[in-house]
Amino acid sequence: MKKTMIWITACLLAATVTACTKPAGENKGDASQTENSGAENGGAEGADAPVSSGVPYFQDNTGRLVQSDDKYFYGYWGGTLARYDVDTLERTVLYEAASEQRGGWFCLYGDYVYFLEVPEISPFGKKILLYRVKKDGTDLVLLDENVPNAGELYDGYEYESYLGMDIYEDILYLVRGKAVTCYRLDAAGGVELTDITDTLYGTLTSIPEGYYASRSDYYPDVYTVPYCARNFGFIIVGSEEGGLGRVAVDSGEWEEIELPEGCTAGVNSLYLTNEAMYVNQDDTLWLRRSMEKGSDWELWYEAPQKLYFCGYDKEGLYFVEPSYEEGTQVRNGAALCHVTWDGRREEVLDSVFDGKEAAEQSPWGFYAYHDFWVSGDYFYYFAAADGGDGIYRTQLTQAASKKPQLVDIYRKDKMAGTAYIERTEVKAEGDILALPTQFDKLYLYETTEADKKINAFLAALYEEYETYLEGENEKFCAGIGEDWEWLQNWVPPESADAEELAKMQLIAGRSYDNISMSISYIDEKYLVLGLFEDVYWFPGAHDIYWYKCYVFDRETGERLAITDFVDNTEEEIIAIAAEYAEMIGRPYSEGQEQTALEPDRFFLTGEGIGLSYDIYELASYAEGATDIIIPFEEFRMKEGF
Repeated sequence: MKKTMIWITACLLAATVTACTKPAGENKGDASQTENSGAENGGAEGADAPVSSGVPYFQDNTGRLVQSDDKYFYGYWGGTLARYDVDTLERTVLYEAASEQRGGWFCLYGDYVYFLEVPEISPFGKKILLYRVKKDGTDLVLLDENVPNAGELYDGYEYESYLGMDIYEDILYLVRGKAVTCYRLDAAGGVELTDITDTLYGTLTSIPEGYYASRSDYYPDVYTVPYCARNFGFIIVGSEEGGLGRVAVDSGEWEEIELPEGCTAGVNSLYLTNEAMYVNQDDTLWLRRSMEKGSDWELWYEAPQKLYFCGYDKEGLYFVEPSYEEGTQVRNGAALCHVTWDGRREEVLDSVFDGKEAAEQSPWGFYAYHDFWVSGDYFYYFAAADGGDGIYRTQLTQAASKKPQLVDIYRKDKMAGTAYIERTEVKAEGDILALPTQFDKLYLYETTEADKKINAFLAALYEEYETYLEGENEKFCAGIGEDWEWLQNWVPPESADAEELAKMQLIAGRSYDNISMSISYIDEKYLVLGLFEDVYWFPGAHDIYWYKCYVFDRETGERLAITDFVDNTEEEIIAIAAEYAEMIGRPYSEGQEQTALEPDRFFLTGEGIGLSYDIYELASYAEGATDIIIPFEEFRMKEGF
């Protein structure tokens, strides 16, 4: 659903944690470990590592959207867990989920990949599944069909699942904010829930009151307890007040990490390399201190603009450097630069994305923290691809050609070969005063009679909305005229001498009414379209948006209702929907239960039947719109579905 994607972009960015390729208990001090294990490339030298020391160079990328091991790298994009040959890009599918997955819910360990599947169903008590599969795709085992603490309410929203996944020695950790679920791995590759006091967390008894040893996934590097223990021998901790500290895993030695005066960086914006700590201050100043206990911070690099950290190698740190449209803050591309340990900037790639539109196709939004990552000899990033959204890589070595390689198309374009968009726009310009509007009308390519019938339905629907927009425009323009004495207070001083129409157009240009039709689900038999409207009239406090659903039979062209899919009575449908609304903390008010039968709310997903509710219907504006998605098995589905 489009509104769901808006929510994901705003609130949910990818989980980031760390890698481990053999049980650490077997590997401490073992130089034969695989390439990306921290201990192998000189992470902390086992239990003897003091809290103050740096460690030899290592690369550890568990939790990233790209995770490496030996001659392969792995990804969990578009619901497909797959392995890729580093040299040939040959793809081996390890698992296919029924719905889109977050991308960071997997971890390499020994011969196996451990991963989560989070179904796209509504209740906070949803059943999250924990699997294990061999790296060659064999021996798939469901380890737990109902991972505990699957979700909870957080500031009125669904904190829907674990944000971090990592393994240290024989414990698998699932981290969600300050909540941690732990599994002990047995010799046969199975798991058993274990109390957190019997894990790394239980050993951290010297952390001062008010500090905590976990962090969210909203930032570039999530230095989980297992990551730090494995690679450094100490744990980074933070407090609600922004304090920083670290504690040695073996000795319990404690150090408070004092930040420079005026620096507000906290645990979520501390960057660790094998030899130093880094923080970013005021966007352009990068500060560094060594790993030595009590070291002072120093100015390491002054950047011309804000940079986005994306990894490091033996010589320095890598950053994505955005470029902007002239005179604006609109991003239209980016370069990849490398800043050496001594603060020298080197441009590696002068163009990372093919412009703004390509970069906006990334999984978590334009320049979100986890959309790019340096791994081995390659820079990986997400961008638009022919036929959908793709992941690319570019070689970092001094090769004659650094042309990007398409690794995979992880999300297919639902419109490709099926539909197209016709856009109409109205702007306040020339000699007209108008409410700025954009109307994206979707039409099917008419390959069947059913396509023609659906297009006829859409054409009639669009005609209704064009009439509606004309009426809204008349009310908008009349409103500006009636309130002009008050509204002109917002005219910029530099436009004070402009003609009155021009000043009114400036005010009008700060409003909008955008309507778009898109495909939310499609298979061989069914097509689900969603009509989304987002409206803002300046100087209102915020916009208003709503969504309507249209489900069609692709064989007949008929629009379908929920009763066309299920054999349940209307009373049973209402009762099931009410139960699920209650489960997600958005219960129906009296008399609202009947809305479950309204056709404009009904949609399909790969896992269940959905009901769409706009802002203010089941929750406040701040809590957002609500999708109730009910598993198919809750209904008596009609034969042939």
